[in-house]
Order: sequence, then C-alpha cells, then structure tokens
Amino acid sequence: MTVPQGLPLEQIVATSPVATLVTDLTGSIVYVNDRFCALSGYSAEELVGQSTRLLKSGCQPPAYYAELWATLSRGETWQGFFQNRAKDGSLFAVRATIAPLRDTESGEVSHYVGLEEDLSEERSLAAQLRRSQRLESLGVMAGGIAHEFNNLLTPIFGYLDLIRASEPSSQSQRYIDHVERAAERARALVAQILAFSREVAQGSEQVDLLLLVKESLKLARASFSTQVEIGSTIEPGAHFVQADPALLHQVLMNFIANAYYAMRAKGGQLQVSLQRVELSVAEAAAIEPSMAPGVYEVVAVKDEGEGIAPEVISKVFDPFFTTKPSGTGTGLGLSEARGIALESGGGIGVESEVGVGSTFSLYVPAVPKAEPDVPPTSTKGGGSERILFVDDEPEIAALGKELLSQYGYEVISKSSSVEALVAIHEGLEVDLLVTDQVMPHLTGVQLAREIHAKQPDLPVLLVTGFSDEVDAGNFAQLGLAGFMRKPLRPGELAATIRGILDRQPLKVGPQAR
Repeated sequence: MTVPQGLPLEQIVATSPVATLVTDLTGSIVYVNDRFCALSGYSAEELVGQSTRLLKSGCQPPAYYAELWATLSRGETWQGFFQNRAKDGSLFAVRATIAPLRDTESGEVSHYVGLEEDLSEERSLAAQLRRSQRLESLGVMAGGIAHEFNNLLTPIFGYLDLIRASEPSSQSQRYIDHVERAAERARALVAQILAFSREVAQGSEQVDLLLLVKESLKLARASFSTQVEIGSTIEPGAHFVQADPALLHQVLMNFIANAYYAMRAKGGQLQVSLQRVELSVAEAAAIEPSMAPGVYEVVAVKDEGEGIAPEVISKVFDPFFTTKPSGTGTGLGLSEARGIALESGGGIGVESEVGVGSTFSLYVPAVPKAEPDVPPTSTKGGGSERILFVDDEPEIAALGKELLSQYGYEVISKSSSVEALVAIHEGLEVDLLVTDQVMPHLTGVQLAREIHAKQPDLPVLLVTGFSDEVDAGNFAQLGLAGFMRKPLRPGELAATIRGILDRQPLKVGPQAR
C-alpha cells in the first residue's frame, strides 16, 4: 500500500501513540519517536546511536533474544513481550512487533522497525483483578471460619449461663465473669470477620467510641512488637456515635496497622486520641465536601514514620493505590475506610510531613447517649409452649433443649433437618420452630418451606453463624418470624422466642395436649 500524496508520514510516525524505533541490522538505534522516548525516559539524542542492549533488563534469557534474531534473519516478523529497563531504573512491560524494512530498490533488508505497546496499565488492571479475586476468596474463607467459631461460642455462652444459675459462690461468679468477657471479645472478633467477609453488616447502632478505642488499643498492643510504643489521649466525657461498630473498628485498626507499618523499621510513638470537636461549614467541607457543619467525634492515629509526600496524599484514598512494596498491601484499606466514614455521615482527614510522620483522623457525627430501652415483662422469656429446636451440631441441639427447658418450654430437639421434617409429617405439633440455617440435606430456609407446606402458620425463628441467603433485612420476605445470629446468648434467645410467641395465637398449649 502506498502512502497518499501530501500526507506528512514523518509527522504521523513521530506523534503516533505507539512507541516506535528503527535500528540497523546490528541493533543500533537510528530513530525513535516521541512516545518511545516518553516510555523509556531517554531523549532521542540519548538513544540514537546506542544499542538496544541499553534497554535490556535481564528479565529475558539469552535464548529469548536468540530466537528473536533468528526470526528476523529469515526476513520474518517477530512478536513477543519485553520487560525493559527505563532510564530511571524502573521496569516497563511492552508487547512488541519487530519487522524487517527492505530497501525499495534492492529488496534487501536494511533496517528493522519495532512497534511497542505499553502494557503497564493492562498489567496493573490484571493485578488488581487478581487481588480482588484473592480478597473474594479470603472473604468466603473468613465467613466459613466465623461460622465454625460461632458454633463453638454458642455452647460456651449457654453453659456459662447454666453454671451461673446453679453456682451461688461469689468466687465462682467472678471466674464466670472473666470467661464471659473473653467470650464476648471473641464474639466481637467474629463479627469483625463477618463484616470483612461482606456476609453481614451489623447495621447502624449507638456506639461508644471510648470502648471501641480501648478494645482496638488492647488488640494492637497484643499484636505489635514493643519497638513501637502505643499511647492514647482521651478527652473526658461521653463519646457516642451512630454507626456500624464492626466497620468503625475496621477503620480504626486500618489506621493503627498503617501507622505501625510506617514505623516498623526504626520504631517510634504511635498515639491514638479521641476528642469531640465542632466544625464550621468551611472546616467540614475542607475534610470532606459532603460533610455538614456540626459536632463530631474524632479518633486520630498519629505516627512518627517517614510521612507522605504532598503529591501522593491526594491518591491515598484511590482504590488499589498503595505505597507499600508489591505483595504487602492491596491498596484497598484507606479507600474502604473513606467509604465507611462517608456512610456514617463523616469523613477522614489526613495530615503528613515528610520525615516527621502522619496523622489520620476519623470524623463521625456525635450523638447524645441513648437511654436504654426497658423491655416489657414478656421478654423475660418464660413460657409453656412446645418448641422444635433443630441444629446439625448435636451439642448445640442438646444445649438448646436444656436452656429453653429452664424457661419452662417443652422442647423437642433434633440434630437433623430431615429428622425434623419427618417428625412434622408424622404428626408432631409445635408452637414454634427454631432452626439453624447451614445444615446438610435441608437448610433452615428449605426446612421452613417444607414445613409451611403442611403447617403454613407455624412461626419459624432462624439462627445462623453464617449465611449468604438470609439476613436481618430479608428474613420476613422468606416467611420467617425471626432471625438471630450465633453465638446465641440464652437470655437473648428466650426474649426473642417470647416476643415471637406473643404475636402468635396459641396452637398447642398445655390444654391442647
């Protein structure tokens, strides 16, 4: 194909978005266009006359280049990939096509022309996709682990309550209190794992930031080396916000982990502070344009690391952006933290000075402490109705029967959803079905559907440690009367059951048996 007359071919090649270079038969560069210079970091003057070996990174073996030259010596076009080294020492990946250029008169090969396509963005997107897929897999695994832990915690809480009721010794009660507090911390940790796995959001509730900060500091001190000294400054007074506690904890632990990472080599002081501030319109907008003026609770994490360069600060909240070496960070932490802060009606402030350190501050609107609800008498949980309790963990099924019997209920327990269904089909009449969700053969939702085909008015309380099918937002649409997450606390379970039964007409009460 001939070039139409009048077209400025030289200008077209020079300004082409494809990196272009021309070499002689020995590999000495005779021409490069602007794009090639931008990609390599060298000027045309620095490249022309140099061998293409100037760009070699050592990432390709000698045999790779031998095959390239063998292809070109046969007068054929070569296609492949290079990992080249730029002037500043960094590596850049290209997809290359190198073809012989023939003399128009003799027809002999006189030069080689190379066209190179920058793969940096393509490979970056591929790496981001792989990281996202790893995170998704990790989330699924985390959800499964949380499910198993919740099953383990349920009998711990249950038998603690039974021991508490049967053991009057004050010394024993203190021991029980210690075990219960440890179990509660484990329950909170599982809630964080579930929040990470994206299987559950606890939802907005009133959060005491003072307790959240203390718990985070305790976890940090247990996790990090003593080379980093951890301190705190807490402003006196109440510090309540309305948010998801697990997600706020996630943000705070992300701040603390980043601060520790910044000081891991030389050590230093990591300071966490909590205070209440009032922001004007301008002050709020400077932190986050969507933030309204008003009173905010502020949790700040300050480190004495290397600091963040001014040109980088604007990028720290970008998804997948990270200053950490490859393989040590996903670049999702701060991006996610900002999203959580925005969902809570707040924002994140950043202050940093190179060589001095950084401070990340979480702003969440302050709320007054809510008065605790006084539960109605019926939530004490006692009753005489008949309950079918189903869980594929035999220990939990046995515990459910023993606990609810303590509250006066008549309980039939089954450790198989199929056995429970057979019992109903054989004529078992109950006032309430309490069932686990994740079970072999029939899940809790499937069991409820099968039973509702025979007894459509039977209320069903579904409990689970992990489920991607049912949650607090959709259980009613699935025909369920209630939903609870494991680990079950006996008092909470009894109160929920009493509340469900009080909304239902008595079907099988003692007078009907």
